[in-house]
Amino acid sequence: MGKGIRSLALCLALLATACSAKTVQNETLEESDSHTFNAPYERLVNASRIGLLGMRLIIQSEADEPGGHVIMFTRRASINQWGGVGRLVVDAEAPHTVHFNYDKRFISWGAGQERYARNVFKKMDEALK
Repeated sequence: MGKGIRSLALCLALLATACSAKTVQNETLEESDSHTFNAPYERLVNASRIGLLGMRLIIQSEADEPGGHVIMFTRRASINQWGGVGRLVVDAEAPHTVHFNYDKRFISWGAGQERYARNVFKKMDEALK
């Protein structure tokens, strides 16, 4: 019985994450937390990967699109949240701005988009030094 409940909880968490992935993809860049960097585009794309991985976020996909580089990522479920999904966009045109959208599923408490963005940007700054 315990195994069945765990399986059901996992399925519900995955369903919630799948639904919010589409939401994050459709959010406008104006809804994101943003930071402008003084660095070449390719170095900034690489620093974005380092920043996400440094926050224990899992890169699911990357794509070069007309406006810039898009990275979709997830965060595993933990004791205090059901996980989350997000999108990071590096503008191709200078000045290069990085946009960070993150949607998480609360259970009780945890960090939100602003805190994750601030920490990813900090790790990106460190990687660019």
